[in-house]
Amino acid sequence: MANFIGKDSVVLIDQYDVSAYFQNASPSTETSMHENTGFGAASGARIFLPGLVTGALTLTGLLDGVVATGQDAVFNALRLQATAPVVTIFASNSTIGRRAVLVGARMANYTIDDPFADLVGVTADFKADGGLDYGVSLHALGAETGTGSSASYDHGAEDPTSSSVATLHVTAIAGGGTWTFRQQHSADNSIWVDWTTFTAVTAISAQRAVVASGTMLRYRREDRTVAGGAGNSITFAMGHGKRVT
Repeated sequence: MANFIGKDSVVLIDQYDVSAYFQNASPSTETSMHENTGFGAASGARIFLPGLVTGALTLTGLLDGVVATGQDAVFNALRLQATAPVVTIFASNSTIGRRAVLVGARMANYTIDDPFADLVGVTADFKADGGLDYGVSLHALGAETGTGSSASYDHGAEDPTSSSVATLHVTAIAGGGTWTFRQQHSADNSIWVDWTTFTAVTAISAQRAVVASGTMLRYRREDRTVAGGAGNSITFAMGHGKRVT
């Protein structure tokens, strides 16, 4: 059993690294159950059919008192945007292969808890568009300065009926270049084929891409190219997961 402490977990929402604001991240799924027990049921017990899956995420932590840049600024921006924020949570840290939860999530609630004799706390609740997906990190949150690829992740076997989701969070960018990011796969960790290509990036942003079906090979990695600009630098993280809903 591989246990770990969550103190270095990474929480990314769109182009924001909100890890420092929170102390607990609780993703969850719930499947509605519909009873179809009829008279004379042989087991003498209720029988249910599973229905739709609902994904949710709750973040709890402490209020950042800097109004212009703290949670208030970030979450007011997220609350007002038309599209669902892209959310990726890396358990313990975001190194390659670390467990990830990937969500396209609508912010349902943002609460500030102001007790008389304790630190002021915050809670943010999200509902998932399309459920939660589980996977791994393909690039830790950190800076790169040019064209290249990450170390590979060994999935252990190819997935012949794979529907996948990919997330990309760009939290800082400089130099004026245009970056193109891909997720690639390989049967032998040598010859690489593109699996997902993100829209070209020129500013801090986030993307979520879904591949409906296909055979994904055993090894996976992040790959990037940059064109134009000078003194280019980009800080980003990438997650990949198999669709489970």
